[in-house]
Amino acid sequence: MFDDVKDNATVEGTVPLYNPVPIYNDTDEHKPPSKSPICLNWAVASDKAMSQVISKGTAYTSSDIDYTVKVEATDLQAFTTYYYQFTVCQSNKKSIVGRTKTTPNANDDTSAVNLAVYSCSNFPFGFFNAYGNPVRKNSVDYVIHLGDFIYEYANGEYGWGDSIG
Repeated sequence: MFDDVKDNATVEGTVPLYNPVPIYNDTDEHKPPSKSPICLNWAVASDKAMSQVISKGTAYTSSDIDYTVKVEATDLQAFTTYYYQFTVCQSNKKSIVGRTKTTPNANDDTSAVNLAVYSCSNFPFGFFNAYGNPVRKNSVDYVIHLGDFIYEYANGEYGWGDSIG
């Protein structure tokens, strides 16, 4: 049974709506099929240390759904940064801590909001550090991705896949 949420796990906040905010964990990195559902506890906190938990719950995943978990955290304030983490039930196996920000209320001052906008990518020709740099530098409030995430082409065509090994 695969139960390692730390190994190559993708943790991301999706569409950060005011209340609730969906949080997502995808750990399908060539993992073996599961024989039974995998229990995950999730928590959303106001601090990166995860000591001030605002919302929490339990979800289940399996290879049938690509080890994906998506839950809606509630009781969150508008225009606020939150941190979240997944833990395999009854273990100390944890994902990295993710970060998300809820959307502002209609009357909030958004004049200083910074956005990162990304579009289509070509995996063999890509330099994907651009996706993480604004977030690591804490220079954006929200990330918007337009269009397809990765384009792939047949060998011998534009963006030949063999060039990346």
